[in-house]
Amino acid sequence: MTEMPGVAEQTAPAAARWEDLIDIIFSPAAVFRRRADESWKPTFLLLVGVSVVLYYVLFPVQQIVARAQLTDPAQLQAYEQYGRMFSLVGGIIIVPVGIAVVLLATAAWLWILARLVEVRLAFNRMFLITALTALLGPLAQLVTSAVVFLKRNGDLHPKHDLSIGVLPFLDPAAVPDTLVPVLARVAVFPIWQAVLWGVGIAIFARATKAQAAIVAGVAWITAAAPQVVFALLRG
Repeated sequence: MTEMPGVAEQTAPAAARWEDLIDIIFSPAAVFRRRADESWKPTFLLLVGVSVVLYYVLFPVQQIVARAQLTDPAQLQAYEQYGRMFSLVGGIIIVPVGIAVVLLATAAWLWILARLVEVRLAFNRMFLITALTALLGPLAQLVTSAVVFLKRNGDLHPKHDLSIGVLPFLDPAAVPDTLVPVLARVAVFPIWQAVLWGVGIAIFARATKAQAAIVAGVAWITAAAPQVVFALLRG
């Protein structure tokens, strides 16, 4: 019996949602193509679910980082009494809200930059791009957690050691706080994230490589701006 053309493609099982977590690392273009016409909601829920689970699994690592950041004995004592409990309970609220805020802000900025280079893309599609790209986050959490665990008994400097880039090789005392957010962008995961933004924009909007690269590159550079402003105000 002769097989009808196209039947194999039509009946092939769709990729499971969890496979996006793997494919966004090894074959991101395939992820963007197969999710291009889908709602952003399943990806967002997957991201939130995995992030909440990792939040609690890696909670001991968060405690190490929190203690390293608190140099004032009074602050450290307050954290030991109340901070851990608040963090433990607050993860259910803090993680989803934090992810939503970051994705919305990122999508809005990418959407504005895309318009400036004449790339037309609906905002919900740009939000989906940022959500799919954020699936790289769990890998970044695992890698940085491994670094924290290895340095847990040594001199851990959170602002520098949590960056998989140039910061760990610089003297913390010699780098101004206003420059730390900028140098933190020169690292593996921020650059990787920007590349994925470009891939998603090129596929979703059928933009040229130059257009996608400009949007992703400017977004990568300017992502440190809020933290720089905050450091200036604090300083």
